[in-house]
Amino acid sequence: MHSLRHTSVRRALLGVIVTLGLVIGATAPAQASAATPQSAAAADWLEGQLTNGIVHNDAFNFDDIGLTLDFFFAFAQVHVKPGVRDQIVDAVESHTNDYVGDGTAESYAAQLGKLLTVVQTDGVAPSSYADGTLMSRLLDRVVKTGDQRGRAKDKSSFGNFTETIGQAWVVRALALAGRPLTGATTSFLLKQQCNAGFFREKMRPADSTCQASKSDPSVDATAFAVMALKEARRAGVTNLGDDIRSALQWLLSQQNANGSFTGNGEQNANTTGLAGTVLLQAGDDAAAGRAATWLRHRQATHANSDGTPLSSDIGAVAYNKAAFAAGQTDGITDDTRDQWRRATAQAAPALEAVTT
Repeated sequence: MHSLRHTSVRRALLGVIVTLGLVIGATAPAQASAATPQSAAAADWLEGQLTNGIVHNDAFNFDDIGLTLDFFFAFAQVHVKPGVRDQIVDAVESHTNDYVGDGTAESYAAQLGKLLTVVQTDGVAPSSYADGTLMSRLLDRVVKTGDQRGRAKDKSSFGNFTETIGQAWVVRALALAGRPLTGATTSFLLKQQCNAGFFREKMRPADSTCQASKSDPSVDATAFAVMALKEARRAGVTNLGDDIRSALQWLLSQQNANGSFTGNGEQNANTTGLAGTVLLQAGDDAAAGRAATWLRHRQATHANSDGTPLSSDIGAVAYNKAAFAAGQTDGITDDTRDQWRRATAQAAPALEAVTT
């Protein structure tokens, strides 16, 4: 239904819709900022990893739609490459059912939430994208009654795999669309927040007490949850200030002395990028700057990579110190490119906090 030739029409239509007060388009941004040389270089490298608007994994020969959407968010948060963002949205359209399920036998809540967040952030009405049913499919995935009300669950022969990060995507998609279920999905997301402020990685039933000793604290899940709570607040959900502040305070407590954040048991660019971006959006320039400095030392630049196999990948960010060293020796190979792409996509927005 949607195609490149409809781009101008959909932009014009969005303007009419916004005039009517039905804001279904771009996410209300944090303070707009110009890209730093580091974030711009990361974005340039990411653009070079696209094939006709899609990330293709050469190691396993498949189109990676989820990672493609991560590229979109990197460009959007760095405030660059609007044309490439449009290209991604258009290119992903023909892959919709492969990514979110066919809507009949298979329907995946987290993927629906993430794709709908992208579509709306790009200024496209969900009713004009793919077969026009993505929003209704997502609404069908939300529990409407009982003590699980607001929980997003997959419909799949493989079981339910929607966890806290997926719930956060659902909240964001519904908030952008102004759907009444935004409040219910936000409430269930908050059931995953422990008293210490963090959000657990694995989503639990509503009656499962969130205790630090029995739960799985996650910097990544907490960062995604903060983004979702802020989107819900912009959509009119009230009394979220304390929850957001508590999560941000916990994130600050998790920052390592060198500025990095730890995920999966090690300091890495993905987790540091997510946390750094959230702290930057919250106005904590000092903490965000420390995260950006750590990331900057794992980014390929002319100064550290000319004359090495990384010289053709300026702007790329390594997952960690060891990955960067391997890249200087062996370059970015088919086997390692996926890790570099993921790290760079999540690090790029945090690199906006680089000050020196």
